[in-house]
Amino acid sequence: MKMNKGYLVSGAQLRCLCGSDHCYLNVTIGHGYVANKKLKASQKDCIAGKNIMGFGKCKMNNENGICQGYMNLACSWQTMTGVSRMMESINGSAAITLDSVLLCRRGGIIVPQTSGQGMSQAIDWNYYLKRCGLCLKIFTLTGEDGCLMGHDPINLNTGNFLYEKEDLVICGINTISFRINYFSMEEYQGGSLGEGWHHNYEIYIEPKGEDSVMLHLGSGRVLPYRRSIGNVYVPLYGTKNVLKKEADGYIFVLADVLEYIFDKEGKLLFRIDLESKKFALLRSQ
Repeated sequence: MKMNKGYLVSGAQLRCLCGSDHCYLNVTIGHGYVANKKLKASQKDCIAGKNIMGFGKCKMNNENGICQGYMNLACSWQTMTGVSRMMESINGSAAITLDSVLLCRRGGIIVPQTSGQGMSQAIDWNYYLKRCGLCLKIFTLTGEDGCLMGHDPINLNTGNFLYEKEDLVICGINTISFRINYFSMEEYQGGSLGEGWHHNYEIYIEPKGEDSVMLHLGSGRVLPYRRSIGNVYVPLYGTKNVLKKEADGYIFVLADVLEYIFDKEGKLLFRIDLESKKFALLRSQ
């Protein structure tokens, strides 16, 4: 009975890490599955403006501060326990519970506060940031959202062991942070730190012929880009961030927030933020 009441139904109250207010989950009539005469929700009930209307003011929106119309939600809710296959199926998708989360590419984590059936829970944002933080970073950067972590942390979809640690922080006008990442499934691969290891400044572009390049991210992810119109390169999948080739190198703009400048060989030279503060990288060789 407890699990039945823990399933989310239409009217479940949701909160977002970045929002000022709550909103209510709206489940469409199409499912036809009910609990306590209310429509049950599935992993696919995650459409902005349809299932989720907005959370008031969004602290990530620097233009008008409004959440509605600004959300960029993942394509599916995920279950923190990693046992969605054991949940009730609703038209081929797993039902969602109080243990489910939904990521927003703007930087938000959406969590149910009530089930809509009388059950509620307190929300510890530090817990969710610890469990979902790395996945949220990957989603924000690449658009890949299917990597919710277990306790170890383990990617519950692939079994990949992921490790992230911040080794150095220097505060100032431009805060310098040196972070390392490890991916256990990167056998015989890796960056300058060794097999499976990468750091957050290990960002570079690898040209592949005249019309293609590979963008290597500090997380170890590699995104393929293809020439579109003129000197503009568009991603083949996973992100909407555009890369442009200039006479003296490349420019990559990340989510209209950070600008990365590369030389002709694809080496990272500068990182520029919204306030035009420039972070330069110098190499000893």
